[in-house]
Amino acid sequence: MSADRNLKLNLTKGKPIFKEMYAILGDYDLILTVDAPNVDAIVIISVDLHMMTGIHFSSFPALPVDYFDSLISKK
Repeated sequence: MSADRNLKLNLTKGKPIFKEMYAILGDYDLILTVDAPNVDAIVIISVDLHMMTGIHFSSFPALPVDYFDSLISKK
């Protein structure tokens, strides 16, 4: 992915912000860390990325551990 593509993707409807991109070994080839306002924005960017690159993407929402701990402690 070029910096140009990253810029174009940052200007899409969901307005996600790409923070980092890593090439990795194993089951997945890339990790993109993205700040987005909600899961809907992630769906939009995933589809946009697929349409632009032909690559299939999987999304894995992440929570800060402290926030996760506060959620499960309420149960």
